This record gives sequence, C-alpha cells and structure tokens, in this order.
Amino acid sequence: MKKKTICSIIIVLIVVVVVGVIVMLISKNSKENYTEHLPIDFNVVVVSSPSVVNEVVANTDSFKISYDSCESGSADMYVFINDESYETYTIVANSSKTNEHIIACNKGDSIKVTVTPTMGYISAKGSYTIDY
Repeated sequence: MKKKTICSIIIVLIVVVVVGVIVMLISKNSKENYTEHLPIDFNVVVVSSPSVVNEVVANTDSFKISYDSCESGSADMYVFINDESYETYTIVANSSKTNEHIIACNKGDSIKVTVTPTMGYISAKGSYTIDY
C-alpha cells in the first residue's frame, strides 16, 4: 500500500511540474502580452509642427511598434529607450505592407517615439501604434 501511495504522489508531482513548465513556456514566448495599446495619428509639417513626440513607460520586457504607409508624404520614426537612440524607421507612402517591430527593453524603461517628415518632404500624414 505504501508503494502505491508513494508512486501516486510521484506521478502527481511530475504532472504538476510538467504542466507548470508548459504554462511558463507559453507565457514567456507569447509576444502579445502587452497591457496597453496606443494608436497615434500624426500630421507633421516642417513649417508649423515639425515633429510629434510620444512617451510611454514599458509595462513588459518588450514593446511593439506597428505601422502601414503614410497617407501622404514620408516620415522618419526615431525610437529612443531611456533617452538613448535605438533605431530609425521610415514610413513610406503607398506601401501595402504592415510593418511590425518588437523591441526588447526592461519593464519600467522610458520609450520615446519622435516622428518627423523625411528629408526632402514638407509634410507627412499617417499613424502608428505602440503596444507596451
């Protein structure tokens, strides 16, 4: 009887550990664990409003920036993490492709995105989204 009880306990412990590991792996590999979804429209004009700046604080260990094409013009998107330049993306006009960038950071990091018209353009109009 003792052998049966010990075997049952060992089997239950193995199942609990396996299920825990599976749950942990699924949650760690999930890229859609963001708690905030911030859609941003921009209409930047060199003369009157040359840039749009948005700042958020990361809620997770990564954030996602996604955008389609500009409705008009072309825009440069400058991404900063904790006031350090991370990357520059160009949002072009007339593109049918949706662009997504998942960027690693630390929870609590400051994320700043600045959008300006691309050099040679007077203005740019479009939108992007930050999931964080």
